[in-house]
Amino acid sequence: MAAVSVGLIGPGDLVERVAAVCAETEGVRALPLPYGHEDETAGLVRSVHDDADALLFTGIVPWTIARGEGLLDRPAEYVSYTGATLLRGLVELLRLGHDVSGASIDTLPRDQVEETMREARLPTGRLRVLEHRPGLAHDDFVGFHRDAHAHGSTIAITCLRSAYEALEPTLPVLRLQPSRHSTLEALRTLVLRVSDARSSDAQVAIGLIEPGPGAGPGAAGQLRRRVAALGGSLARVDERTHMLIMTRGPLEELTAEFTRLPPDGLFGMGGAGARTGLGLGATAAEAEARARRALARARDVGATAVVATADHTDLVLSGPAPAAEDALGGRAGVSLALVARRVGVRKETLERLRGLRPAGGVADAENAADGASGTDAASGTGAVGGAGELTAKDVSAGLGIEEGSARRLLKRLERAGVAEPVGSVHTAGRSGRPPVVYRLKL
Repeated sequence: MAAVSVGLIGPGDLVERVAAVCAETEGVRALPLPYGHEDETAGLVRSVHDDADALLFTGIVPWTIARGEGLLDRPAEYVSYTGATLLRGLVELLRLGHDVSGASIDTLPRDQVEETMREARLPTGRLRVLEHRPGLAHDDFVGFHRDAHAHGSTIAITCLRSAYEALEPTLPVLRLQPSRHSTLEALRTLVLRVSDARSSDAQVAIGLIEPGPGAGPGAAGQLRRRVAALGGSLARVDERTHMLIMTRGPLEELTAEFTRLPPDGLFGMGGAGARTGLGLGATAAEAEARARRALARARDVGATAVVATADHTDLVLSGPAPAAEDALGGRAGVSLALVARRVGVRKETLERLRGLRPAGGVADAENAADGASGTDAASGTGAVGGAGELTAKDVSAGLGIEEGSARRLLKRLERAGVAEPVGSVHTAGRSGRPPVVYRLKL
């Protein structure tokens, strides 16, 4: 496989450290893109658009900024500040004589912070934690630590260089930096995703198109021009059928990963009555055989288009895809096989998740217990607990896994765009962090 060009985005010192890891990793070419402030993230991502196969961010904050701007159009990961990173920082502070039990900590999940503290046999009752969430800016992090200090916090622990630089002159503060292990893990995941995407893009896609009865004499010419613009070709097979030839990548993008018809009616050629069978394969012969199977299926079920894949799956394409959507989420009919491959879980696990409902309490009874006091993650208002909305406790009970594993699974689905945190639930008299409610888009 050709070397993977990875754009590295983050503060200069962290980019330098990540670049050193890339230099030791075979098949990776680093493109360092250091910034002075995280507000520069979007411009840096745009600047490397034509050069980078993938993007690696030194933390979740710049990754979230790029995602919010709709710039993650290729494989992208961020280096996680794991519990081990926090533990290393706590050990350093203890060695210097700081009281870490009263720390204010930003960006990291509260449950991860508390678990790390408990493992170190440290109390958690005085901790203040500002978890990362979309929309938080530099001033929010700085204000959080200053307010915590004014109310007795003993040490500020931050993951943002800009926050560290603002706080360091006046407060005791430690800046966390990701470990080499976390960097390697993110880099390896990224390289695997690029390899998978390249393998998919190299597949041949052949379509057999039967125009509808209303197709005019210029329909084939219009379709030929549109296909040529996508790097493909169109040929006439017989009086009834045209053959479309292209690679998988552009076709997958057009159809929202084989879930919806293209927004411009690419397979229409006359509207009602048109039929298209699309086949994917390593060779043209494989793809054509599957296209014929798909066309027969389209006739049988009365569908406009059907895709036949290498794993003997026939995907019936539904209505037109919106012009702009998230890479995986935000649409009906998402392919579980594709999500499973991208997220790195079994398709059967996603099928079981799709069928789960709140386990009779966390998202329903608890809301009722305190007057539906769910708090929306973005705005701080609104109730939660509808169909398809689950907490880690629901997932743990439904799948028979530990609650920590359930939280990690939901986080991976969130990063893939098929789970969205929509709020949290509170119960009167209950202490600790309220459960986060996720809306699944499966």
